[in-house]
Amino acid sequence: MALDLTTRRFLFLDVAMKYGIWVGDTRPTSFYDAVNFTKLEFDPPKQKIGRVSSRMDGSVGQALAVVNRPTGEPATVAAEFDAAPVNFIALALGATVSELAVDAKTVTDTAVTTVLGLWVPLPDQWITAASFTLETDGGAGADVLIAATKYELDAVNGLIKATDAAAVGSKIASYTVAATAGEVYAAGQALSADIYLVGTGTEQASKRRCRIIVERAALAAGGKIDLAKGEAIAGSLAGELATPSDRTAPWTYTYSDLVTA
Repeated sequence: MALDLTTRRFLFLDVAMKYGIWVGDTRPTSFYDAVNFTKLEFDPPKQKIGRVSSRMDGSVGQALAVVNRPTGEPATVAAEFDAAPVNFIALALGATVSELAVDAKTVTDTAVTTVLGLWVPLPDQWITAASFTLETDGGAGADVLIAATKYELDAVNGLIKATDAAAVGSKIASYTVAATAGEVYAAGQALSADIYLVGTGTEQASKRRCRIIVERAALAAGGKIDLAKGEAIAGSLAGELATPSDRTAPWTYTYSDLVTA
């Protein structure tokens, strides 16, 4: 089929980009769910200009010949996103991820020395706040309950702060720890990964289906992460594009004649 050379004046792409991770020189055989990219920007290889300029009377400074020549630098990609699977978020944070698994347990009469106005750590985190009690250590059943209004509890981090003299000093605490599961991101490291992207999308002006394939992008964290701005946490990645030996280009865009239903 001959190429359709009809002029197209618009190109509005909506693309869902799934991703896989290269292992050595092995292309991924499975892919994670799509990343919600807010930017996927490709920068072509840099070229330098070679020119011959006139030094002749009457045309001094005019270019007689101009040639663009590759510098040897590869194409690059810069990506920004605000929702992604766990290990893609970890890459933007420069983090290794491990499983958070805390078993439920009951803690009775654990010693804690409180300080007025300062947070002091308890032996555990993920405490069930409603279960927490603080008492004076009277010994042999003579413990005296301290009113909860005389201290503050950070149940997630397992910290207690005395706000009244009655709660200051050597005390005993009892509580339950909630069963907790999740992820732990050890962030701020220099990490990178080779990513293979598979994009399925629609060109919105024509409603035709398209594909974007990024063969191999060596991505690393590419920007700042603001955890306290009160909005969705946005990550960014950047890196160079490589062309595998069985491909002719580092990325491809395919525009088809299929129309969305």
